[in-house]
Amino acid sequence: DHCEWHADEMACEDAEGDHDDHDHGDHDHGDCGDTNHLNVDGLILESNGVEIYRQFQGGITGSLNVHVNETIDLSVHFLDQNQNEIEAEAECYPLSFEITDPSIISISLEGEGDHDDHGDDDHDDHDHGDGDGDDHGDEEHNVFELTGLSVGSTTFSLLIMHQGHADFTSMPILATVEEEIHCEDLVDESSCTADDHCE
Repeated sequence: DHCEWHADEMACEDAEGDHDDHDHGDHDHGDCGDTNHLNVDGLILESNGVEIYRQFQGGITGSLNVHVNETIDLSVHFLDQNQNEIEAEAECYPLSFEITDPSIISISLEGEGDHDDHGDDDHDDHDHGDGDGDDHGDEEHNVFELTGLSVGSTTFSLLIMHQGHADFTSMPILATVEEEIHCEDLVDESSCTADDHCE
């Protein structure tokens, strides 16, 4: 009787071991298909860490202004109903943009290049990058460059894509492009030297 009990006990332990292995496998399985729809109530655009534009539940504060041939880096922070920032994995929730008049401004995602639709390749490229944005964590995924192309005003919408559709589409964001800065318009030599567009 003792042998039979011992065999059963081992079998029971083996079954529990299999169960543990199975659970562990589930935890390792990360997939965008398991992610939820994002409920976004607003967004903030920051330049050099300073908030310059906000949309929240229909209200808008701030403005976007850029000069011709000037590029500004803007970071995006999405807000929930309590105006707290929403954390979203960039690989599962990539950003997309719709520009009303692309002759006035252009927009590009920083560090993304032209491989938006390469699926897993994006993940590999990120893993093997040269560490350009190591200190920024996930923030680097929500940074884009806005460049002024010609004088005028236009709007663009910012979308969060998820499994082939937009989880969130912003209200139109107004961007105004002003004339290019010239050296004679600047106050002193130091500000001229600091300006990228001056010779």
